[in-house]
Amino acid sequence: MVISYFKRKKKKMKELREKRRELHYQQNRNFILGIAEDVFSRFGYSQTSMDLIAQETQFSKATLYRYFAGKQDLFFSVIQNSLGDLGVQLTAIQRKNFSPEEKIKKIVVAIFKFYHKKKNIGRALFLERMFARKRQEVSPGEHHPQIPNNLRKKLLELSETINEVIREGIDQGVFAPVDPEDASFILGSLVRGFVFRGPLGRKEYSPHQASELVSRYFLYGIARSNQPKKIS
Repeated sequence: MVISYFKRKKKKMKELREKRRELHYQQNRNFILGIAEDVFSRFGYSQTSMDLIAQETQFSKATLYRYFAGKQDLFFSVIQNSLGDLGVQLTAIQRKNFSPEEKIKKIVVAIFKFYHKKKNIGRALFLERMFARKRQEVSPGEHHPQIPNNLRKKLLELSETINEVIREGIDQGVFAPVDPEDASFILGSLVRGFVFRGPLGRKEYSPHQASELVSRYFLYGIARSNQPKKIS
């Protein structure tokens, strides 16, 4: 009996130590992700180094490599971490008992709020890829990262949530019988156009204003006959 008691106690203590280690690991990882997001946002991908992130986090570079395989892994982990939160929001909207039109409006609001909070990290990826194509200049040993499969999967999951809402609207006769993937791609293009607008973007829009405009033009277009009697 005594031996059995001590075995159980030893096993319990081991489990608690493992839980503490896992908690400590996740806390450090989340801390690094938070700091890295700020660094990538300020300096862009190319100008950010693991040395700089180590300096900002006050961790050694060796410690960073315990949590991430390298700069590319860290960069995309920052993005995927953020997209996970957005995915939860979009799925919750898709499952609510709203009309398909209302779901689209709420999804657009959620996406714009996400971009408003995370626009610098998104711009870092978007601009880096654009400039890399234009210049074809990459410093020795520096290659622009290719989007990994797990991040592509996350982006496809977000797109599929929007597709489901559009299919629902088609099934109910609210939306025209369009290709849901084409429609969600166009919606995404409208949103990105607002967020990453170039030199022709002379006006500034709040997330609410941008959401209203995108929802209106996506759902109703500009044909007079398509306009609802009241646009919220």
